[in-house]
Amino acid sequence: MSEYSEYMKQARKEVELCLDIWKNIFAESYSETIEYAYSKGSATKEWESFIDYVPILSDVDIHIKAKDYSNFFVDETSF
Repeated sequence: MSEYSEYMKQARKEVELCLDIWKNIFAESYSETIEYAYSKGSATKEWESFIDYVPILSDVDIHIKAKDYSNFFVDETSF
């Protein structure tokens, strides 16, 4: 296997770990406020060339649907 293939295999593992971490954070801390969450974009697609996902430069897009937006964000004035 080429060095590039190994590098991208590691990048895929890191993306999956990132998504798993966020899934756990949402489940443990926001289960009452989030209706659903999903990921999309280059991180979740098949990588057919070296420009489909560029580690360090590409991001992991996570979208959420809150049940009630008025209770989702922390009130910064309470700090």
